[in-house]
Formats: sequence, structure tokens, C-alpha cells
Amino acid sequence: MAVGRVNLGFVAQRVSTVAFEVSRTRQAYDKDVDEYYARVVEAVRAVPGVATAAIVNRIPLVGNQTNPVTFENVNGVSRELSDIDSRTITPEYFATLGIPLIAGRTFTDHDNATSPEVGIIDERLARTLWPGEVALGKQFHGPDDRLGTIIGIVGHIRTAGVEVDPRPQFYWASRQWVQNRSVLAVRSDLEPRLLFPSVIRAIRSVDSEQSVYDLRSMEEIVDRSLAQRRLTTALMVGFGGLALLLAAVGIYGVVAYGVTQRLREFGIRVALGATRRDVTRLVVWEGMSMALAGSLVGLLLAVVAAGVMSNLVFGVAPRDVGSLIAATSVLMLVTIVASYIPARRAAAVDPGMSLRAE
Repeated sequence: MAVGRVNLGFVAQRVSTVAFEVSRTRQAYDKDVDEYYARVVEAVRAVPGVATAAIVNRIPLVGNQTNPVTFENVNGVSRELSDIDSRTITPEYFATLGIPLIAGRTFTDHDNATSPEVGIIDERLARTLWPGEVALGKQFHGPDDRLGTIIGIVGHIRTAGVEVDPRPQFYWASRQWVQNRSVLAVRSDLEPRLLFPSVIRAIRSVDSEQSVYDLRSMEEIVDRSLAQRRLTTALMVGFGGLALLLAAVGIYGVVAYGVTQRLREFGIRVALGATRRDVTRLVVWEGMSMALAGSLVGLLLAVVAAGVMSNLVFGVAPRDVGSLIAATSVLMLVTIVASYIPARRAAAVDPGMSLRAE
């Protein structure tokens, strides 16, 4: 499945990631880590071919982190949400991942430890908490009970998996919530294998002892999250194809046996004026009748089993009319082909020889 066909909410193409962990021995304080991240991003952005770069504590589709957040003025009362998917990011994160800014602004370098706390929420959280209202300017309390203000609203993205509808999302400014373990996201037109050596050199130009690991492209991350789903799909397609082949062989066998038992009947029909086309049409229609009856039963079972299939097939509605029509059409086509071969044999019966044989 191509990543461009999966609605992730962000753009995976041309984004590469590098994971690393800051040493608290060399960067002892949050301010040191903050400055270190700023130097790393600046050095990587200077690499030829790099468009943007940003740092996030957890890249989408790799892991989740939840923090309790209490929102003020939610229908006149405070409301705490403990299952919010939260991420700590540097200012260029949304531009790097291609996540759309819907309202307000993104973080800047001025959103630091000495400035008022700010946060960005996704559109789903905004609609949930303030339906019909403007979410910008609303206030919240983070895990340490500091009072903050919502400054922006961004698009809702898939973070836990392409087939999982994730929790509402909240973003913290990295300069206000410093993280030791982070992922560097880089947007570039270069192939990852050509880009990574330059990115690693840029990181080590800031700190020659900095170790990096888990070098991947976002397309690779998306593909990995789809691996199990692809295996399930491949098995379903394989068994479905085998079932279709067995159905074709079964229909052919039944129709061929019926033709053998009715050769005299077909001879009489031809002798009484039936054309060979009439005989062919009759045999094919009888085969189609059996397949049509079986299809009706199969469609009823498909509707009943829709709940089970919804967990196995991503991106297809449990009762998708187009898929059901396509499957039935393929079966009808296979039935026509399987019935046509014995139908031609029935149409070729010599009425004289058939009657003399009886």
C-alpha cells in the first residue's frame, strides 16, 4: 500500500528521522539541552538539500505519550483529560511533517522557559471541548499545574497506526518542556541513504560524542506499521483466490455433468428448431442461476460478518456497496466462463446421432 494513498493527516514523503538521546553529563540543565537542540537543528538545516528540520520527543506511528491536561472555561467548568496524546516539538515540526495549521500560530523561539506557557491543540480536541466556539486564547493547566494559553489549532493526524483512530492531540513547546530523548525529523528531496551521512556529520559537528540510532524514512515507518495488515490482506486475497478457483471448478463440473446427462434433450431441442445459440444460452443461464443463488446467500453472510471484517480490512467500510458489487460481478464472470465450455459442447450435439444412440 503506497503511503500517498493512506490518509495520515501528515505528509510522509521526503521526511527522514534520526533518534538520539542527550547526555545529561554534558548538558546538565534544561537550558543547556534547549540550546543544544537549537544548535543541532541549525546545523542540520545548513546541510545542502535540507528544506526544514525539527525535533520531537516521539515521531508519529512509533509511540505515544499521554499527559493529563486540565482545560479552563469548558462550558463554564474546568475539565481534566488524562488520555491526550501529547508531543513536545520545536517550532518547525508542523512544516517538516506537513501538518496543516488551521488557526492561530505555531511555536517560535520566543516560547521559552521565561515566557508564558503556551500550547497547540488539534482540530478534534477543539471541536470536542469548545463546539461552535473559538478555542484560541482558552487556558489550560499542564501536569505541573502551570497556567497556559492555547495559541494554535492544527490538523488531526494518525499517531498510533494508520488503522487506529488516535486520541486528541496536544503539543508543547520544546523550550518549555525539555525532553532528553528525541527524534530529529528532516524534510529533504534527497534519498535517505544519501542524506543520513550528512545529517550525522552535522549533529556531530555540534557534539562529536553524540550517538545516533534508528535512522529511517517516514515512508519506512509507515510501511512497518502496515506490515501486519499487509500480511493479513495477502492471506485473505490468497484464500479468496483459491475459493474463487474452487468455485469455478465446481461450477464447471456440475454444468459439464448436467450436459452429459441431457445430451438427448439437447439433440431433440435442436431437431425441433432450437439454434445452437439458444442451447448455449440455456446452459449458461442455468449455471448463472446456481451462482446467483449462491451469491445471494454469500451477500447475506457478508453483511452478518461485517463486524469481523471491519477489524481485518483497513480503509474499507464493513458494508461497502462497491466491494460487494465488485465481488459478485467477478463471481458472475467466472461462472459465465466456467459454464460456456460445456455449453459449447451441448450446442455441438448432432441431433441425429443423439436420437439414434437412444
